[in-house]
Amino acid sequence: MKKDELKKMIKEELTAILKEDSGQGYIELITMDPNFEKAKGIKENVIEQQLRKVIKEEIKILLKEYSHGNPVLPLGKVNLITGDSKYFNIYETWDGTAEVWKDLDPGQNYKLVFTAGNKPLAKKDDRKEFYHDQSGARIGYWTFIDSARVKDMKKIALKYGKRTMSGYAYK
Repeated sequence: MKKDELKKMIKEELTAILKEDSGQGYIELITMDPNFEKAKGIKENVIEQQLRKVIKEEIKILLKEYSHGNPVLPLGKVNLITGDSKYFNIYETWDGTAEVWKDLDPGQNYKLVFTAGNKPLAKKDDRKEFYHDQSGARIGYWTFIDSARVKDMKKIALKYGKRTMSGYAYK
């Protein structure tokens, strides 16, 4: 589910609650928080401010739960020595960083995710879900282990004993 769709769904549900309860929905949502003092006697604008705070937090939680993870475009196998991939030669067309990820799903394969910048987007031991940017299909759940500038990918080949790795580009 996309962020915009999720926000729209939450907004529609809250609007329905407010219409149905003639404002009582504000009080019910606010008083669900045990640390928040009772809603009786609180001015409407204070209730509205607290409701906005609650909604923001709920949206953050829902977005985290429903997020697919990181969209990437598969490039096929990338030859770390020659730079050849299914679509183009990485050494001839890419000037960025190659992130090395280890697949946490069965198989424990290494993956490369290419960035446009001089530094990796991930931090050591980050764990992330990846999905195909066009089809939305899940690709895997990986942990970040290393990175190198694209021009230095031969070092990755030596370090991990792999001549080729599956390659992906962040979208």
